[in-house]
Amino acid sequence: MKHAIAALCLLTAAGALGAGSAGAEETGAPFPFTDVANGHFARDAIRIVSVDNDWLPAGATRFWPASALKRRHLASALVAAFAPEEVVDPELLFSDLDPAEPPFAVANVAVKLGWMKSKGDAFDPMGPVSKRVFDRAVIRALGLQETARALDGVSAEDGYRFKTPHMFGDMVLADQLRLHYNYPVGAERFERRPADPMRRQDAAYGLARAVQASSGWEVASLDRYASMVLPPMSAKRARAVEWAFRHVGWPYVYAGEWSKPTPGGYCCGSQAQGGFDCSGFAWWVLNQPTGSWDPTRLRPYEGWSLPQRSSYEMARVTSKRRGLAHMRPLDVALFHTSGPDRTWSDMDHAGVYLGNGWMIHSSGSRGGVTIDKIDEGWWKDAFGWGRRVVPWRV
Repeated sequence: MKHAIAALCLLTAAGALGAGSAGAEETGAPFPFTDVANGHFARDAIRIVSVDNDWLPAGATRFWPASALKRRHLASALVAAFAPEEVVDPELLFSDLDPAEPPFAVANVAVKLGWMKSKGDAFDPMGPVSKRVFDRAVIRALGLQETARALDGVSAEDGYRFKTPHMFGDMVLADQLRLHYNYPVGAERFERRPADPMRRQDAAYGLARAVQASSGWEVASLDRYASMVLPPMSAKRARAVEWAFRHVGWPYVYAGEWSKPTPGGYCCGSQAQGGFDCSGFAWWVLNQPTGSWDPTRLRPYEGWSLPQRSSYEMARVTSKRRGLAHMRPLDVALFHTSGPDRTWSDMDHAGVYLGNGWMIHSSGSRGGVTIDKIDEGWWKDAFGWGRRVVPWRV
């Protein structure tokens, strides 16, 4: 058990694309894939993208759910789902694709529309697709490229532009649309970090979610991210915020507090995949070295005292409860997500406040580290109080 007490981050994977339940009655065309069990988390999504619609190519009786997604198959799925009538650009050619063969047309359209990139004069049709590249392609297919670019250039009110990782905006928006399934305890090894290759089962889940979101309010609601601006802050605070930004897209891992898989014998309990639960992410960003847990060999600052590991313990010892109007960047934001009471024992979620109503956190319902607006809507209603960890003078 990590640090004597496991973190309580009770936001669960929600949304209309639930895992298929064993024994559930299926309607429509017979499900042909013998390698996708009834009860598989992506079965409903696979039905949408490869049975009800011929978007993601598969075999007659096999889907190969755990195989790596190929670039030609991502292009095929995106074009079929979002631009089936788009014509090819005859001047856009690839050294590794014959214009007379079917993969050329979908690759051509995907590159022409800016959803995918060529590799020099080649397309690399059989190359793998990383999680961040998948996110970028889907976010652009949904028409959110300008919002993603605005997030990439997020700045403070005094003009300081924060350093953000490659495809930062795309990954924030992808998690907001819940494109990635949150694997349950015991299956965290299947989680994907930004540079990890996507599996076909994860791609099916994300594509089905994207199509589902494209016809509703979810895509339109992301416009607010285009105007995200943070308050002025010291260089030390900005470094910590940028460290947090570097981990957008890392998966939600229960009791996780490290960015990579850890071996057996690791000081604080092994992780099968790098990632964070909510309070584990707050630790990763804020806490100073604790015993043999020492992220300072990776991050560019020492950190501050945050000895409590779970969200409710962080809430319990708060000496002064701060309302949203009195919070500063790097304060810990504490929430009660599963009940009406606002006592310390009900605080089951934690995030790192960024300022101007924005928070970065690891969320089970969003499948990982993302950014949310907490001074409005559901988050505002669930907010308990803030805790100051970083001294005022920093």
